[in-house]
Amino acid sequence: MSHRQTLSRFLIDARGEADLTQKQVGDILGVDASQVSRWERGEQLPSPTRLVAMAGALRVDADVLRGLFMEAMQEEAVSARQERDLLLGAMRSFVDKYSEFHAAYEEITERVRRIDDQLEDRIAAAVLEALNKQTKQRR
Repeated sequence: MSHRQTLSRFLIDARGEADLTQKQVGDILGVDASQVSRWERGEQLPSPTRLVAMAGALRVDADVLRGLFMEAMQEEAVSARQERDLLLGAMRSFVDKYSEFHAAYEEITERVRRIDDQLEDRIAAAVLEALNKQTKQRR
């Protein structure tokens, strides 16, 4: 179970023990019941300010609630760092592949230019040869 899920379960249990509905908790904290529901489902984390108010409303130790919150935040920070590292790795891989493809493109482009130059030289030589033949035939 993740720390976020542990916090969510704690909020549900504490609200049940305090015999409060999500609407009642929401009214005390100045939020909608749907927001309390998102916290309890682990979709979002309450702000630190709301957390302290929630501890009072649910009659639980604020330090325990704060500790669960901090563990959930640390877990999310680690997860965010891991995601960032994966994205950076993918980006580096993309840049490396792009560099390889770009180098290959440049090499192919240079080969095509050389072939074009050779063809132009051959065509020019063929035209000159044809003109020379015509000139010789006219004489």
